[in-house]
Amino acid sequence: MRPHLDVNFKADAGHDINRKPNESKAKWPRNFYLSLYENLEEWLINEEYAVARAHFPMCHLTPKLARSIPAYATIMMHRQDFEFDHHPNTIYLKDTPFPDWFSFDTKGWGGTASFYPFDITNGDPKSGMFEMCQEKYIKNNWSKFKQPAQVGRTDLPDDFIFWPCQLPHDQTLKYHARLNVHRVLTDLVVWCHRNKKHLVVKRHPVPKPGHESMRGYQEIVEAIASPYVHWIENISVHECLHQCSSVYLFNSGTGFEALLHEKPVVTFGDAEYDCISVAGEILYPRFNKIYDNLDFDMDKTKAFFDAWFKVCIKADDQKTFGKLKKTLDNMPSL
Repeated sequence: MRPHLDVNFKADAGHDINRKPNESKAKWPRNFYLSLYENLEEWLINEEYAVARAHFPMCHLTPKLARSIPAYATIMMHRQDFEFDHHPNTIYLKDTPFPDWFSFDTKGWGGTASFYPFDITNGDPKSGMFEMCQEKYIKNNWSKFKQPAQVGRTDLPDDFIFWPCQLPHDQTLKYHARLNVHRVLTDLVVWCHRNKKHLVVKRHPVPKPGHESMRGYQEIVEAIASPYVHWIENISVHECLHQCSSVYLFNSGTGFEALLHEKPVVTFGDAEYDCISVAGEILYPRFNKIYDNLDFDMDKTKAFFDAWFKVCIKADDQKTFGKLKKTLDNMPSL
């Protein structure tokens, strides 16, 4: 099930099923999706799997279509088992904060994945995976979305909590969080003001400045009118992570990147990395307790990265696709 990469993935987008995609010049991060699909199809054929490709806009890649194809297994992007009518023998792929890597699972991703809550006991802190990611993604300013150049911003506070905004309609918030994101930020803003702790709230990189999806966050910051609470945009996430003291978020992919920067992470929702973060959801709204429990464990973090990449494949490296073979071959007959 391969979606058109030159239009959005919304289920209700209404794109014409007969449209002709123009994917030859796919832009970041869709260029990695293109590489993934091309390499994955080639690998499946080389492994002597028969491949039937359903290549349509995402809004037409439905369980009904999947049921109409007599396939032994289905590979689907950006959906979860409960969203896809529990279609049998389906592998769900999901992009990650590291744009050339995609997770795979038979249930979904994040808090819905079969491996959640995540277990790091099979992770090797000496594998070098953590250091490789630091070298590649921090040094090259890579993230899921294109980032502004790092210029050494001097207008950030010396010591601050970093809050990266998530899209309010994001599936990660919709399905993997129980608290209200604006309510938590409002309470955090008040606590920071009262306790004279600097908080930097960063606009999500996708919406344009002033977009309604960011308005709720920005209004919370502006309403407090505090010298300790700052709204910021047009800055690399890596620059913020380098300079902050800790990161508070729900379940954003920025949590992975914060760990690469060796910063304590507080989570208010379900995320793969919440096994090594401070459980903000449990402690909320006791922000004093959260602040006092900030911690970063290097060995656990390194073990997490090694274990997590074992459930991921790399778009341009067919050797990593071998991880899929066990899942495919162990699927029951239909």
